[in-house]
Amino acid sequence: DWKAQFETDNGRKPKAADIEADPAISTVYADYMAMKRGDAPDAKKDETPAAATEETKAAEAAPAAEEKDQKKELTKKLNDWKAQFETDNGRKPKAADIEADPAISTVYADYMAMKRGDAPDAKKDETPAAPTEETKAAEAAPAAEEKDQKKELTKKLNDWKAQFETDNGRKPKAADIEADPAISTVYADYMAMKRGDAPDAKKDETPAAATEETKA
Repeated sequence: DWKAQFETDNGRKPKAADIEADPAISTVYADYMAMKRGDAPDAKKDETPAAATEETKAAEAAPAAEEKDQKKELTKKLNDWKAQFETDNGRKPKAADIEADPAISTVYADYMAMKRGDAPDAKKDETPAAPTEETKAAEAAPAAEEKDQKKELTKKLNDWKAQFETDNGRKPKAADIEADPAISTVYADYMAMKRGDAPDAKKDETPAAATEETKA
């Protein structure tokens, strides 16, 4: 009807510009084209609320941001505690030191729990120096302690052997070691550690006293 009226009034067929210039018919034409395309343009008519979009993004980002902030806070607490520990004790903290402090052990447990549950972000976040040092110390402590203990036993045995030779003018035998309650206990501990740590036994010097008594 509008097209026919336009031709009557203007003596020509209407163009796109003529439709757009008439507010009433331009709206009708827009609705018609939208329905022709499969009603896709209706989506354009309904403006997606910016507020809703922002809220959705915020809701999705909130947990990750909160977790990241929490991890940073735990990291700061751990590093602050480590720095204070080094100042007070003149050494880096070990696993036992963290476990002995109820407050920081809880913080460290929370940190490790978050790290295990957030492996991808764990690489991005700096691992606190304190946990790293204490983890290494915890792994190395048993071996280092055993090595020191073995050295101490070795020294005691060799010192005893030297004293025995001075007092008796001969090297000690197995019976001599067994006859001395103190050194027999030391020797028993030494042999127990040697049997349980064969690879390191080669590195450590076998006490001469033990060698003599073994031959005997």
